[in-house]
Amino acid sequence: MNQHILIVDDDKTFIDYLKSRLSALGYNVTTAGDGKEALEICKHEHPDFIVSDLCMPDVDGCDFAKQIKSDAKTKNIYFIMLSAFDNFVSIAKALDYGADDYVGKPCDFNILIGKIRNHKPAHS
Repeated sequence: MNQHILIVDDDKTFIDYLKSRLSALGYNVTTAGDGKEALEICKHEHPDFIVSDLCMPDVDGCDFAKQIKSDAKTKNIYFIMLSAFDNFVSIAKALDYGADDYVGKPCDFNILIGKIRNHKPAHS
């Protein structure tokens, strides 16, 4: 079974880049432009991983993580927060809201894929 990754970001160019790279490695990739759209996707699909930007319109990454982690059906999805705000305050906030990990932007793809590969999804 291919692992499923949901990428959430309001930057379409970045989403297309990540989707292309992850799909080439055999991952099943779904995308969303903000946390609100991603929450709707999570109602119908159950990704193994979520890679989400912190700053987005409507529902931002922290509120999205909080909602995912407070729902019994989705709380075990491994959540990686991405942000250009690569500082201790932003990292602590993201982790406090439920993110399992944090990667600064611009994101080094090798670091991101290493974090994904090193985590074994709870429901696989």
